Amino acid sequence: MAEKLSRSRPQITNTIRLLRLPTALQSKVAAGVLSAGHARAILSVEDPQRMTELADKVINLGLSVRATEELVKKPGKKGRIKPGGKQDALKTLAETLSDKLNTSVRIKLGLKKGTIEIDFASVDDMKRILNELGQDTKF
Repeated sequence: MAEKLSRSRPQITNTIRLLRLPTALQSKVAAGVLSAGHARAILSVEDPQRMTELADKVINLGLSVRATEELVKKPGKKGRIKPGGKQDALKTLAETLSDKLNTSVRIKLGLKKGTIEIDFASVDDMKRILNELGQDTKF
């Protein structure tokens, strides 16, 4: 088949593997919303619902393929604060907020003050985030 399509055998094999994705994710790959590299990383997850959740997170946060592979590798290690440093606790808190708000969140702490940065893609996305935070969005 590879010779007839003028493609390499690994490329054909990888494309066939993508057929194991849920239909919704196959559509996202076909539309170019999700890359084949991201999809292959997500394929290592067995649960179709978890696959969809990961794909949505990858798309919303704009994660790289490498970051997606890391995310898939250690699903149970999120949310635990390691003993010691404030930076670990802040990083965990930022990850938790990022998961809850479905967008990128950064927390920076200086000597006297800190900042929380929440990314949004559009006004509608900002309204969605504000609703998640329990804020009124009349503007």
